[in-house]
Amino acid sequence: MHAYRFHVTVENVDDFSFEIDVLPQQRFSDFHKAIQTIMQFEGQELASFYVSNNSWKKKMEITLIDMNIDEDVALYEDDENNKFRKKKVLLMDKTKLSDIIEDPHQRFIYLYDFLNPWVLYIEMIKIVDVDKTATYPLADKIKGHIPTKKTTSPPVPEQEKTEEPLTNSSLDDYQENEDGFDDEDIQEDGYDNIQL
Repeated sequence: MHAYRFHVTVENVDDFSFEIDVLPQQRFSDFHKAIQTIMQFEGQELASFYVSNNSWKKKMEITLIDMNIDEDVALYEDDENNKFRKKKVLLMDKTKLSDIIEDPHQRFIYLYDFLNPWVLYIEMIKIVDVDKTATYPLADKIKGHIPTKKTTSPPVPEQEKTEEPLTNSSLDDYQENEDGFDDEDIQEDGYDNIQL
């Protein structure tokens, strides 16, 4: 019996990688759970695997949940003629790795949390013998420190924080400066005094 060994890197993180062995009959949902455990994700966000080519171009989606969008069909670029064609979107819990892997160096892109995305690049590096005493998926050769979760917006530097409460006079000043004119420029019957 054998297992697929994958090398995994994280987009924009140079000092972290790991290898993971997954059995051919295991499903992408098993692979997904193992990645979540290794990366210490909370597991509350959507995720997808994308089968990709050697240039990391997305070819087919294997998604966590059935979104029932457009009858689960998506467009993917065909390598041979650079035209788009429809392919069925697959579900992680119904798709075995052996159903998809055709190339000994098969590549996947794993996307976790679509609003604040983590992008992982996964490449099969070899086929290994199974350790009958181990539980799979099996993580190995974790290098570096696990990156921390990104935030959607950078923290506000201390000098930009204000402790002054906003008052009506400061709002009036803001509105006057923002518009470029104040209430005195507007006559009751229209905008007669506005300079353009």
